[in-house]
Amino acid sequence: METYQGEIKAIGNGTAYSWVTLDREGNPSLIGENFTESALKGLPEG
Repeated sequence: METYQGEIKAIGNGTAYSWVTLDREGNPSLIGENFTESALKGLPEG
């Protein structure tokens, strides 16, 4: 199994990135997104 990380992007006052883990056949087995705690602060209201 291999895990690939997407590009780190600025969001709010922090950063976020997506990732995917592929099984032995190359099919996605896990998909996720990671955010720093500060990414949830400083977002536009509305």
